[in-house]
Amino acid sequence: MMLREVYASMPLAVNVKGYKENYKKVACPKCGRECLRLSNVVDYKQNEIVTICTECMIKKIREEL
Repeated sequence: MMLREVYASMPLAVNVKGYKENYKKVACPKCGRECLRLSNVVDYKQNEIVTICTECMIKKIREEL
């Protein structure tokens, strides 16, 4: 049985104007660009979910097609 990685996308900080305090600025682990993640979300690595920015997510989807 092959396990697939589970991904969640984060918006790029430059694309969000006036974000609220419940967001935390973090770097995309793939490209390093500044993203926003909800600060009340449990660390994704503990849940085996990979978080990447929306642009990296779009590139990944195109690669898999």
